[in-house]
Amino acid sequence: MYVSLNNGYTWSLANNGSPEISYSIRGFTYKNSNLFIATEEGVFMTSDYGQHWISINDGLKNIDTRSILLANDTLFVGTNGNGIWKQALSTIIVKSKDIEGSFDHFTIFPNPFSTQTTLQTTKFLNNGTLKVYNSMGQEVAQLNNIVGQSISFNRGHLVSGLYVIRITENNKLIGVKKLIITE
Repeated sequence: MYVSLNNGYTWSLANNGSPEISYSIRGFTYKNSNLFIATEEGVFMTSDYGQHWISINDGLKNIDTRSILLANDTLFVGTNGNGIWKQALSTIIVKSKDIEGSFDHFTIFPNPFSTQTTLQTTKFLNNGTLKVYNSMGQEVAQLNNIVGQSISFNRGHLVSGLYVIRITENNKLIGVKKLIITE
């Protein structure tokens, strides 16, 4: 994949961190500075003009995608024989410049859990925020002013299911992970 930042006068290779995007791009869509592509190897996203790519295939049962559409802040991807996959943008959009190395700056144990779990960060948080999103991308819980490396999280009113946890500190992303709550 190539990108031009000057209306096509010059072009440069834009595949850092991508899975060597040498196969077919079946479709693309964008919102603001976020570009999403559907390929025969899954769905990928960049927010820095292709300098860094992030695979967003979690929950996608068949990575051989055929089409992609963005509507009402939800990404819809047509697959080869496995229906339509959808994901709320709020659970996947991360600006590359905000990522501190990777998404793996915390662990969750136990996960799955039924009542309470503990999140352990690799760095000491000072004024951290934890947000929990349901499968529709809606924020359903939030903890503010987190200080330290260990966070106890109680399910409270949350029903059993799959959630996404996002931890930030001073508007910088620390990590994003899946969380499973059981009965």
